[in-house]
Amino acid sequence: MHVFRKPTGDLLDTAASVGGIGRWLDLVASSDFADALHREGPYTVFAPSDAAFERMASSTLDAVRADRGRLNALLKNHIVPGRLSSSDLSRVSWVRSLRGERLALTSRPGLTVNDVPMGVSDIETFNGVIHVIDEVLLPR
Repeated sequence: MHVFRKPTGDLLDTAASVGGIGRWLDLVASSDFADALHREGPYTVFAPSDAAFERMASSTLDAVRADRGRLNALLKNHIVPGRLSSSDLSRVSWVRSLRGERLALTSRPGLTVNDVPMGVSDIETFNGVIHVIDEVLLPR
């Protein structure tokens, strides 16, 4: 018999234990969101994989790191208010990020956000849920 245990880690502590999203965690640590992701919520986070950041132009990533406003905009584009599982996301056609951008969702042939496939999904935390995606969602 499987016993469900309530997640005890917050979004950042849990993300650190997942692996493969260290670059996203580094950006969050240097932003205005680290404290909120430790305490507040619930949030749904679309965390880009390390491979997603490796495919990003290094000049773009350097510009994001150098400009706190751009950094915060990029991170806000990956965070949605509320706790949304992959099952929840498959039932809607879009969600709005903290930045205010509309993120399109499709569920065939697999769940995508703005046509970006989800790798790992439904990583539960006490203050939200994490879904790992395969690209960085650059703000428009």
